[in-house]
Amino acid sequence: MTAKEYLEKIQLRDEQINQKLRELEDLQRRRTVISAVDYSKEKSSGSRSNEAPFERTSDKIVDLIAVINREIDSFAAEKHEIINQIQGLGDCRFVRVLCKRYVEYKDFKVIADEMGYSYQYTVELHACALKYFEITYKNLLQF
Repeated sequence: MTAKEYLEKIQLRDEQINQKLRELEDLQRRRTVISAVDYSKEKSSGSRSNEAPFERTSDKIVDLIAVINREIDSFAAEKHEIINQIQGLGDCRFVRVLCKRYVEYKDFKVIADEMGYSYQYTVELHACALKYFEITYKNLLQF
């Protein structure tokens, strides 16, 4: 695994959590919708659940909230660990460029503007920072 792939894990996990949060919002919205009864269908003689549809949705919501909370806890721990690893590089420029790119999810143009560097220098600095991260944490990236 490259340093870039390792550091991009934060953004991927964040996006996965955000997708689940959107799914939760959708379930919560659907729970409040009352569905109409279709009287044109024939009555079936089979057993019918005494559970209202919104109850099943509520159960799904509870389960999804539990999953989201576990993922947020795991994400926070992983993000904290990666931030500490970036900060362990010791070079302030490397720390800033990697944090802005992989923790704050900023593109190179914004990073260059914020750091007061040219775009090209920022890209080169980023490449150097990744190489230094790979050298520093080579045991972490080998699996």
